[in-house]
Amino acid sequence: MIRRIFNITIFIIFVFIQVFFVDNFDFKFGLIFIPLIYLYVKNSIEDFVIFGMVLFITYDFFVNTFVSYSLLAFLVSNFLIDQMAKLWGKDLLIIIKLYLVIFTFYIFNWGLLSASFLVNLAIITGFILIRRVVQGGYFRFN
Repeated sequence: MIRRIFNITIFIIFVFIQVFFVDNFDFKFGLIFIPLIYLYVKNSIEDFVIFGMVLFITYDFFVNTFVSYSLLAFLVSNFLIDQMAKLWGKDLLIIIKLYLVIFTFYIFNWGLLSASFLVNLAIITGFILIRRVVQGGYFRFN
């Protein structure tokens, strides 16, 4: 319990740094997606909902916009994904929830056609592909 509160506090600090320092640049790298990638590596499905809610609430709070739109879209789409969870495996469900957070965040903030979205999506997809290849044993580091 204490570790989860500590991780959420660190995540809120990441969101604060993203809003007040990183968003001032033309290219907005996804500093707030680093804890989500950590959750992907840790295989924690339950924490994606918690950290997704914290992301949308704190980002909209720091930006001073309406909180309910992105959070509501995230919760509804997460509910729909949870209804289909019995059909998919745990690995695919974690990847889908990671992309759900990313797509919902970019739809409501900077747009899906921005350069920062495409670069961040390529980096995260590359990380996922490399991790899947190494875990599958198709490529070994000696």
